[in-house]
Amino acid sequence: MKVEVPMARGTWWQIGFIALALACGDDTGTTPPTTDEPGSSSGSTTGMVSATSMVDPSTTTADSSASSSGDTTVGTSVDTGESSTTGPVCGDDVREGREVCDGGDLGGLTCADVPGFVSGPLSCLDDCSDFDTSQCFESAVCGNNIREESEACDNFDLAGETCESQGFDSGTLDCSNDCTSFDTSECGTCGNVIVDGDEVCDSIVLLGETCESQGFETGALGCNPDCLTLDTSGCGICGNAIIDGEEICDGVDLAGQDCMSLGLGMGTLGCVASCMAYDTTMCELGCGNDVINGMEVCDGTDVGGQTCASQGFPGPGMLSCSPDCTALDTSTCTSGNCCVAHAGGGCDDPVCEASVCAVDPFCCSFEWDGICEAEAMVDLNCAC
Repeated sequence: MKVEVPMARGTWWQIGFIALALACGDDTGTTPPTTDEPGSSSGSTTGMVSATSMVDPSTTTADSSASSSGDTTVGTSVDTGESSTTGPVCGDDVREGREVCDGGDLGGLTCADVPGFVSGPLSCLDDCSDFDTSQCFESAVCGNNIREESEACDNFDLAGETCESQGFDSGTLDCSNDCTSFDTSECGTCGNVIVDGDEVCDSIVLLGETCESQGFETGALGCNPDCLTLDTSGCGICGNAIIDGEEICDGVDLAGQDCMSLGLGMGTLGCVASCMAYDTTMCELGCGNDVINGMEVCDGTDVGGQTCASQGFPGPGMLSCSPDCTALDTSTCTSGNCCVAHAGGGCDDPVCEASVCAVDPFCCSFEWDGICEAEAMVDLNCAC
């Protein structure tokens, strides 16, 4: 009976390799077999590989190109005994291992966290073994812009406080020179009739500003409720055809009035150039008929019973009416005796008047009062 015996793993490969070696013989092909030293196996082993020395290719792989060139180095790694793991590296700005700190990595601490210090810039020693406290302060230092210990503030470090948080309405909060309190001198309270803080005005205090200084022609300037801006709603510009400020009318804007509504009969109502009165000259009963009608102050010779004396001019003169009937004309009225106090400015002696008013302008601009009388009494240009 014929029995087939299974070949062991790698057997066929080994047999083929041996057969190839035996067939090839010596790679020179002409060298006869030599006799080995006594005790050795006969025949040359040149160009042959012993079957017992063969390596199973399933377990170890050699570089064929290396084998052909005589290089028998196998492509396997060699353990040098050196570890690839590294420890903490000081200077990489990462605190690790036993490092107390590393560059800018201070673990979130500051000088204030280090016992014995209250402020200052904390840093790290070059070897990462400890903190560098050379720039830290042991006590509060006023003026370093850092609020420390009992300081209320320090220059620009106001602990988040403002004029408003201190009970004021506006302004810029500051710190006192000794850092013990806040400086509120630049803070303001609107409504105290004092312009302070960031205020532009306060109630009736306008710092000399008027409608005219704000570019208007008439009206009363005010202050807005926040004291930060001026209120120009009461100011007006005559000639813009809009009644504003203290204007009675402006161009064609007559506030809905006409000759009939003013009781001046038929006609066409207008507005005077100053915008402070109606022009009634074209009304049937308007200005120029010597009769005071409507809103007229006077009309021609009709001055409503007024005289120079009633207007504060005790001297002689004739009271008249302005051409638009809106005001009395006192240009011909004269003042009283220079040697006696009286209402109105000036007096009846032009030489004396000029001499006294040169020293005291009030006497001509407002009233010839008792002081003006006394000055005239001693003035050599006055015959008192």
